[in-house]
Amino acid sequence: MLFSWFELLLFVGVIQGSVTSFLLFKECHSRVQNRLLGFAILGFAAICVKTAIYSIGLENKYNWLGHIPLAFETAIPPLVYLYCESLTDPKFKLTKTRALHFTPFGLFMLYAVCFYTNVLLVDTNQAKGALSSLYHLSTVKEFEDYFTVVSIAIYLAFGSAALKKYRLQVNNFTSDNSHSVFSWLRNIQILMLVLIVFLVVNMVMDRTVLTQSDSNNHWKIYFLYLAGVIYYLGFKAVKSPIILKRQEKESSRIKEEIDEVKDAKARELVTRIKNIVEENKLHLNPTFSIQELSELVRVNQGTVSQVINRHIGLTFRDFINQQRIEMAKKLLLSNKDKNISILSQAMECGFNSEASFYRVFKKHTGKSPTQYIKASTD
Repeated sequence: MLFSWFELLLFVGVIQGSVTSFLLFKECHSRVQNRLLGFAILGFAAICVKTAIYSIGLENKYNWLGHIPLAFETAIPPLVYLYCESLTDPKFKLTKTRALHFTPFGLFMLYAVCFYTNVLLVDTNQAKGALSSLYHLSTVKEFEDYFTVVSIAIYLAFGSAALKKYRLQVNNFTSDNSHSVFSWLRNIQILMLVLIVFLVVNMVMDRTVLTQSDSNNHWKIYFLYLAGVIYYLGFKAVKSPIILKRQEKESSRIKEEIDEVKDAKARELVTRIKNIVEENKLHLNPTFSIQELSELVRVNQGTVSQVINRHIGLTFRDFINQQRIEMAKKLLLSNKDKNISILSQAMECGFNSEASFYRVFKKHTGKSPTQYIKASTD
């Protein structure tokens, strides 16, 4: 039996997804996080399997493959959201309340299993058609499609809110500009956003311009995108330590009582903070955290964060980055006639990557490093 390129790409995605999920389930660290991601990848793989079966026409040769219950479309959105929540909430547990997110998936799967077990008992197409009418199969499937779109939209909103909250916490408690967890989760959110756009466009096309057409090329593109999502998640899951191993908790995860600081005491603390950072050149440490600063000033993290936010008007990360940028501006101008790379100068100022340096520099100055040098010398 020869397979088309479309079917081969789907099968490769299924194999990679299965292997990646096995590795995630096997990993002893971060079991909840890895299992949520593993099940999400398996959900994408199951959709590809079902698509490949119908594309090849195996359901005509093997009756038991027809209407096989692989209704994982409604499970993926809550799985992705809970995975996002598990990486941003230090006390995350898969409780009974959170398990309720999978109620719609359970109902759709129960319906699919009931229909499947009954359709196996009939032999003729006429009997199968009558059974489909009895179960209102087309109506339920259409409702499932609409429900999936709405579900993705809702969980995208939930996930975006969780990411926004997480980023604010990180900005207040660490000066590390790498954003490893945030970038990873943001990319997953983007993948899901593209997914919902694909679904909506294809559903609209089916109900408008392609109502009289047998063409399904738009759906082939959609399913190839799903295979691409599996490739990406599989590659990142193997390459990135933030997935296979539980990251050390951010200092923002430590809950402390925040002492209310009077203005006079706050001004004194601000002066101490600035002096300690400048004298010890603490901004040169790419991963310098508020925990380390609080130990130096002998004030709890919550109070230090509050004082920096309210009396300096910056998050902790922006405050440290401000020191780095001031140093970088001086270095860039003093080295403008020397053959010194911008990356080496960025590293010298406490940045851990060229990309983060460019991003932060433009945020603070409104210009790229090259533009800043040119503007200062004109």
